[in-house]
Amino acid sequence: MLSRLVERQLEIPGVWSARFFKPAGYSFMAGDYTELELDYEGGGGRRWFSLSSAPSEKYLQITFKLPQPHSQFKASLMKLNPGDEVQLAPPMGNFNLPIMPKKVLFIAIGIGATPFRSVMMELDSKNQLAKWDIRMIQAAAKGPVLFDSVFNKLGGGRQVVGTRPRLTPGVIDGLISDLKERIIYLAGPEAVTSQLHNQLASRMPLSQLRLSYFPGYKSSDS
Repeated sequence: MLSRLVERQLEIPGVWSARFFKPAGYSFMAGDYTELELDYEGGGGRRWFSLSSAPSEKYLQITFKLPQPHSQFKASLMKLNPGDEVQLAPPMGNFNLPIMPKKVLFIAIGIGATPFRSVMMELDSKNQLAKWDIRMIQAAAKGPVLFDSVFNKLGGGRQVVGTRPRLTPGVIDGLISDLKERIIYLAGPEAVTSQLHNQLASRMPLSQLRLSYFPGYKSSDS
């Protein structure tokens, strides 16, 4: 689906958001992802991105780390000017909240905070945040925390921890007393989240686990 860049915005050092016009008929659920296609020398490229915007927001937004050095794809993304054309795939995914409110835990590791912004913004826009029992663990490097003002709406239900040492089920148990009663949403770089997902799966039913991993990110890029 054809779209155009609206603007780019620096969120925190090393992390940017890009906003695009929403194509006619583009309907998605909070927590979905899309594929962005760019045309550049060498044949162009495609990458998967979680939508960090909520369905209720005017524009579509993706948020990404810009490590140094970075890929040709991200260099091309940073060179786009407002109005430049891109291709967006239809939204997809299963990282969505249940229809009825339940007890959930969001675990966001680094750039994995992006789908949770979408979910939180959508609940807030519909005045439904108070209906949900949400706890959140956000693992972030030292310095400004991504989407801090959005997640602050959870108040004491959110805990920010460092990315070193890595989160383990034991650490999470110490932070969340009713862990086994919650549906767990886990998002972040593949190398980190896949391991943690497997560790949690040995302790609780797979039906309580939701995973959104971000391929292409090293653990040091989280």
